[in-house]
Amino acid sequence: MYLTCLGNAILLCDADTGKTVAVLDTKYKAPEQAGYTDIHQMISYANTTKCKQAFLIYPKDLTQPLNIKSNEIRVRSLTFSLDDNLDRAGQTFFS
Repeated sequence: MYLTCLGNAILLCDADTGKTVAVLDTKYKAPEQAGYTDIHQMISYANTTKCKQAFLIYPKDLTQPLNIKSNEIRVRSLTFSLDDNLDRAGQTFFS
């Protein structure tokens, strides 16, 4: 796997095929739930890259975590905390 960019989004790509496996986008806000514009943006990114997985990454846990499916595209929320040591936050994020 390797990472590349599409605008502000991060693409997780298969090293053998070059195909996008997932699209990720960081949001530097802490809403209670994901906004419709953010969700639609991720669906658009996923359609553009022809992948089926999209993740919105927030600095705090959402009160209402996101896990929806629109047609064939699954959109979920993840948390990467900015409140702690960033190395530890990265280890927590990837575990």
